[in-house]
Order: sequence, then structure tokens, then C-alpha cells
Amino acid sequence: MVLEIEGVPFIIGSDTIKRYPRYGDDELEYGLPGLYYGGLYPYPNQKTLVSMEGTTTQIKQNLNPDKARATGVSQMTINLIDKNQEGTKLLAGAYGEILYKKIKVWISFGQSAWKEDFILVFRGVIESAVAEQGRVKLNLNSPQQKQRQLLAPKVETQLNGAINNSVTTITLDSVDNLLVVPDHPAYSPKDDDLKTYVQIEDEIIQYTGVSGFTITGCLRGALGTVAASHADNTAVTSFYELNGHLIDLALKILLSDADQTPYIDNLEATSVNFTDTGTESNIIWFTDLDFSRDYNVQIGDYIKTTGFTNGGNNLSSWTEILDVVITDTGSYIIVDATLVNEATTNGTVDFLSQWNSLGGFGLKLDTDEVDIDKHIQLKSSFLTTYSMRFFIRDEIEDPREWIEKELYLIAACYSLPSDREGLSRLSLGIHKPPVPGTSIVTLDRDSIIKPENLSIKRSINKYHYNAIVFKYEDTALDEKLNNRVVNIVGTPSIATGNKALVIESKGLKDLYNAKTVASDAGDRLLERYKDAAEHIEGMQVRFGSGVKIVVGDIVVFNPTGLNMINREDQNRSKAPLLMEVVNRDVDIKTGNVKLDLIDTSFDITSKFGLFSPSSKISSVISTTKFVITYINAPSNYGAAEYRKWNNLKLPGVQIRNEDYTDVHYTKIINISSNTITIQTAPSFVITPGDYVMEFAPYSNANTTDEQKLIFAYWTDGSNPFPDTEPPYVFL
Repeated sequence: MVLEIEGVPFIIGSDTIKRYPRYGDDELEYGLPGLYYGGLYPYPNQKTLVSMEGTTTQIKQNLNPDKARATGVSQMTINLIDKNQEGTKLLAGAYGEILYKKIKVWISFGQSAWKEDFILVFRGVIESAVAEQGRVKLNLNSPQQKQRQLLAPKVETQLNGAINNSVTTITLDSVDNLLVVPDHPAYSPKDDDLKTYVQIEDEIIQYTGVSGFTITGCLRGALGTVAASHADNTAVTSFYELNGHLIDLALKILLSDADQTPYIDNLEATSVNFTDTGTESNIIWFTDLDFSRDYNVQIGDYIKTTGFTNGGNNLSSWTEILDVVITDTGSYIIVDATLVNEATTNGTVDFLSQWNSLGGFGLKLDTDEVDIDKHIQLKSSFLTTYSMRFFIRDEIEDPREWIEKELYLIAACYSLPSDREGLSRLSLGIHKPPVPGTSIVTLDRDSIIKPENLSIKRSINKYHYNAIVFKYEDTALDEKLNNRVVNIVGTPSIATGNKALVIESKGLKDLYNAKTVASDAGDRLLERYKDAAEHIEGMQVRFGSGVKIVVGDIVVFNPTGLNMINREDQNRSKAPLLMEVVNRDVDIKTGNVKLDLIDTSFDITSKFGLFSPSSKISSVISTTKFVITYINAPSNYGAAEYRKWNNLKLPGVQIRNEDYTDVHYTKIINISSNTITIQTAPSFVITPGDYVMEFAPYSNANTTDEQKLIFAYWTDGSNPFPDTEPPYVFL
């Protein structure tokens, strides 16, 4: 276990923390004891203080997709040994105030490199600290707690003076807690997704600013109401309108705050227009930072800069980030400005999220607490037409529940407590035929403990509906939902009558094609639930496999040799399939991992597949062993090219040259870092740099069912695959 605490200049572990050596590391020199090629050496800035006794070791996650909700660890306790009074220094403020500091908790197993081989299991803040005899305790709270704060408090005040039906400035007894949309560099000048109003009797009045006790920029008779005169001391209440794409609204609510706080403040830059490998135009370079992993910096965010030697590099206005590039030794941003070379610099950079635009109508999460990429990917792939309009009359007491019920569920989506990359970011899933991830895990007889205890269940009381009912369409002055859309299975396979999932939506509007949206979402929900999906409860798996999995993950379940029932063929020979993890229970101390899985139960006439990996052979060790690297440009794994391949079990591959005059079909039998061992030697001599390794063809004897399940293969567009499997769909 490893802790990262904001402002503390070292990491804290339960054991010695190690890292991969890199050329140029100050701590390394030839002859250093224990140093060898492919090995690890101690990370320089660390202290071993974590005691697993008294530390939370049970990590539980649960998913209720029909309620659009998932839960994870919301609180955690860390027990530190007060060795050399290091814990005392921490609590006494040697590194600044410890309370409410951000903290990340990482875990790994076996010989692991920091941070490449670690998984983030918890992120949050230090809520309290306790000094005991010989030890200190840190009590942590997760970002999910931020989602439970009061959102858009209802304001109830009175007019301070009578008004006629045309004045555009209105004085109130109090303006406390009235929201104002701030200027934002992405808009001209404010984000129109949030509009601010007050309601006086039957008139709704839009305002754009607050000055003293006066609301300004008033538009009378808004939202179809009639402008009227109102007497002194007439009651005034707040009223807001949210209007936009549901994914945009979700991200803006999660990431906005009243002070429009930068999510990174005063980050020290390394150079301008210089990287670790050369020069680029209009870039700012940061050594030893992974902007995706560490901060979730996004293209389209904004920066300000100060302290650079050349005055032209000091950007006093928010400037857009045009690209984010991550290398093996750091990250750089390309910005919309002309920058001057600085080989070294003392300049600092502030980062503002493009989504931090709604002011006080937000929960103030940081970008690294939210899986922004997954939200955007689902929007562009499946949810392009899902726009909503809300009239907010009352305060939102539970924003998390509101986001799940009013945004995610309407689109047949659901919240997830962590992302697929193991960074513990609030994420999003969707009711859709399963889309495998690049880090997909296979569960089979080698990774399952006590497979004889496995059973497959179906029930009409769990994961089963055969009708979906949407109720929607309120108006500005009437909360009643006046319209409905009903989706019913034509011929139910299970004679339970109409077992309906009823969804009430205050955001669906006929203005935004509500019937089409509700029908699409309803069809996807029915596809999942109409046949009472098969599920497996309490599958015990080996720690090395289970610790990589989070709820919402798609995994390969390979029941070969496990005697599992096959309903389709009515026998006990079930083929590998993709299943979703709906519950996970990990005990870090004992290594016990239990999973609940559900078959997504979609009637798949086509399936989603990933593009398969390919690598260039850079050097040859023997006729069956060689080293691989990337072909044209590094993937997200950088120099660790082997990570494209190491989640696959004995995949079938082909070794070939550029014009296919040399082709050899075989299997990978071992992966050690970027060194690959294949099962059989080719009849030709592999020339480094001229040969690639890629997947064998679909019908090749070496190609596994797992490969076909996860990765996409081409057909000629008219003939099916030889085994009659359905075609693939590319996103």
C-alpha cells in the first residue's frame, strides 16, 4: 500500500517502494548492488510507515444498474507507525496543515514498479487525524461525499419596494445564495446552459447579475409568463433553468464551483518549446508528470502563466489548451499562443477546466476525480441526441441521486465509483452490448478459486423487466408530468405479465424529441432485462486478477472445463462470453477477492470489438525470442509496449514482413517486459525493424476464442464468418 498526500514531499508505503530504472537517474550508477536489466530499484523519496493492522483493508463496490447507481468505499482509515516521529511531524504541520489535504491510496501485488504497476483504490481528503501512543491514524473521506452537499439552495425573500411590469432592476430584502452565472473563456461571455430567474407570484423574471440587494439585467415575463406589477413585500423565490446535453450538464455540475477555482494551481514548468527529445512550437513541458494519470488535463481546458523569464510567455488571460501529449518522461501542452523558447524556467501554470462554467450550481470536484473521457466517449458514440431541459424550483438535497436519476437513468446509463484505468474516478456505464476495454481481464479455471462452487442463476425478481414506462414533460409553472412513453416486449419469453420499470423525468421535453429519446433508452433497457439475465454470485478469484477489476468492468468469463450450463445448446459446454462485474469485495490483507457477474443478456446480432494490437520487432534474441517496440508512435503505454499484449492468454499471432512474403503463424507463450517468446520458430530469419507481430487471422488454428470475443476482425461485407458468429461494430 502506498499513500500520496498533497504537500508532503515523499510517498508513504507499507513496504519498500520500487521503480523501473531510467537512463539519467541521479541515484543510479553501474555496479549498484541489486541493479540489473529488467529489475527494480528503491524509489528515492519514500518512508515505510503504513501498518496494515488497524488500516482499512476491505474494499467493496456494488452496482445497481436499474437504479443508475453504484457505490464504493466512502471512508477509509490508515494506521501509520510513528517511526522516528515521522507521523508526529505529519500531524504537527511540518508539511503544512494536514486536515482536508487530498490523499490517494494505491495498492499492488508482488514485485511492482511505482506507479506503472499500482492501482488507485481510494482518493479523497483527510477528514480527521488522531495521535495515539506510537502511531497516528488518518481518517479519510471520498469525493462521493462532495456529491451529497446541498445544490442550488432555495432562496425565499421579499420585494423591497413595489415594481411595475417593465423595470429591469429589482431590489430585494436579501440576495443571499442567489446564483449568478460567471464569465468563462469558453463562452461569450457566460454559459447559457444555466439561466437564473426569480418567481414573483405567477411571473418568472430572468436576471443576469446581482449588485448589492438588486438583481440586474432583468427580462420580464420569461418562460411564457406575463409581466405584471407587484406590491412591496411580495414573496420572491429562486428559480433556475438547466438546458443542454445531459453529459455536458453532468460534467458541469460535477466540476463547477462558485469561485471558478483552477484545478491545478502554480504548477512548476520545466521549459518552454523544449521537450525531453527535442523542440516543439508553443508548448510548455513538465518533467516526471503524467497529465492524464495525475491531473486529467483535457484538450479544451485553459491556462494562465506567470513567472517566466520571457514576458511573452506570461499569459494573463485564460488561454486554450490545443493538445496534451504524454511521453515516458513527462507531459507537455500545446497552447493557443505564440511562446518564446526557454530551455529552463521557473514559471508556473494555473489550469481551469472547460467544464467549470456554472458557478455555484456545481459540486467542486477536481478533474482527476471524474472520468471525463468516458463521459465524452459515451456522448459521441451513443448519446448524441440526448438533450434535456430542467426547471429547478427547489434545492437539490442529494445531487448525486439527482444526477443518477435525472441524467444517467434517462439515457439508460448508470454511475460507476471507479474508471477502467484503476484511477478511482467517478465514471459512467451504459446499457448497451458490452464494449470490451483494452485492459480486459479473463476469468477462467486458472484464475478462479474453488470453481466447483460456481453456479449460474436466473430470477424474475432480479435483473428482469419486460416493460419500461417514461413519464415526462412539466412546465415552468406546473410540476405535473403530463406525457408518457411505454416500451413493452412484443412476445415475452417469461410469462410474468408486464413487470414495469417506471422512470420519471423532469428533463425530457418534446422540444428535444423526448419520445425518440425515451424509446431508444427504453429499448436498450428491455434488451438487457427482458430475459432475466444470467448472473454469478460470489465468484472467488485470485488476487492478481481480481484487484485489477472494478464494478462496471467487462470481463471475459471462460467456463471451459467448469461444467457450466449452456441454455442455448441445452448442455454443459458453455462458450466464453463477456460479462459485467456488478459487485466486488477485495480484502487487501488476506488477498481474498469475490465478484458478482451478470450476463448483459443482449440479443446480439452484431458485437463491439477493439482494434487488435501490433508491434515492431526491434531486436532478436533467438529464433523464438525477440524484443518488441511501437511501429510508428507510442501508444498510451509509452515504452511499455508489452502492455498491449500481457492481458491475453496464449494469443495466436503472425510474424510477417511488409509485403507478406514471409508469414509465420504461432502463439505467444511468455511475455517478460518487452521480450516475447513464441511457441514455434519461423522458417525465415527475422530482421530487426523489418518484421511485425500482429494477430493471426480469424480462422487460424492458433487464434483463441478470447481474441475473437474482444477484438474485431474483417469480413468481405456479405459472407459471414466461417463459424457463423455475428459481425463486429466499430465505434
